Amino acid sequence: MARVLVNLFHPNLGASRGNAAMIDALKGLDSVHINDAYAHYGDSIKIDVAREKELLENHDILVFQHPLYWYSGPVLMKAWMEQAIERGWAYPPGIGTALQGKIWMHGVTASGPKNSYSWQGYNHNSISDYLLPYKGTANLCGAIWKKPYAIHSVLPSGQEKSWSGAPNITGSELEAAAMAYLDWVRLAVWSFEESGNNQASAI
Repeated sequence: MARVLVNLFHPNLGASRGNAAMIDALKGLDSVHINDAYAHYGDSIKIDVAREKELLENHDILVFQHPLYWYSGPVLMKAWMEQAIERGWAYPPGIGTALQGKIWMHGVTASGPKNSYSWQGYNHNSISDYLLPYKGTANLCGAIWKKPYAIHSVLPSGQEKSWSGAPNITGSELEAAAMAYLDWVRLAVWSFEESGNNQASAI
């Protein structure tokens, strides 16, 4: 069974609609570990590198779940990347191989509607475009990058529309999107296992 690590980066999960629904959905997986970074570190940007590396080493599928903040991840996620992805351990190719062959995925929420993340929309680029630095990191580490999953139009409860006039995602729409997120992760698990790329079997 492929082991799934969800590295969750949300500074206020208790007030979240989208990320909370996504995490609740993922609890339906047979083998998943939720690593809530903000619950563990709070406002500190100093992480326990040994702890994070051990979690990465012990899992096959790495899901990075976060809201999209200024076209990237929250501040703790940036600090985590700079500290946990160590030279000589995760890269360069042929030297740091700890993440080689693992699947690297991003599940994100965005306040803007889907059509805003295109060259015709007001954001002018896709979410995949904005996550290219993470793709570059995954590729450098020899991990297998998967196209990100995004839930759009996620606004606070009680807010009917965004500044652009796009409606807030409804509760039923959010529930359906969260279940589709679960299916997306399950498909990655199935793909990993079918490919025979389970590192545990090689140990």
